[in-house]
Amino acid sequence: MTHHGQMRGLAMRLLRGNEADAEDALSIAMLRAERAYDPEKIRNPAAWFNRLVRNACIDQLRQRNRAPNLGDGLEEALNGTETSGFAAIPSGEEALLSHEGFVETLCAVLDLPPELMEPLLLRCFAERSYDEIARDMGLSNAAVRKRVQLARQHLLRRL
Repeated sequence: MTHHGQMRGLAMRLLRGNEADAEDALSIAMLRAERAYDPEKIRNPAAWFNRLVRNACIDQLRQRNRAPNLGDGLEEALNGTETSGFAAIPSGEEALLSHEGFVETLCAVLDLPPELMEPLLLRCFAERSYDEIARDMGLSNAAVRKRVQLARQHLLRRL
């Protein structure tokens, strides 16, 4: 696959650097692509597969968030930034609030209309340029910028 590195990077960003989950999501996306790919119906295969990867990542996040484990952040805290020589370990309450904030944000993003969610995810998580997004979605650069702006406004109102 010619875009494997880009898709892997997208999966890693969406799954917050969890390499095992990113590989699982890519495998799921590949299986779905193998079953559903129809070159006569798909105008832009790269964008279509990008969507499959994003959806697989969202499925992974939903699955992970169904059974939250407050100890999950401990390893990250120990390997993360240090303050005065000691690792910043979140309390149980801080970890729960952080997890709830993430879930709330993810739910708000998932509630966006598809025409706003797709450009926002491509811009913020896939770190694609407005020109790339416009080309892949068949829109003008200005239309993509407006959709990203509207998506951010929706999220700010919701959160």
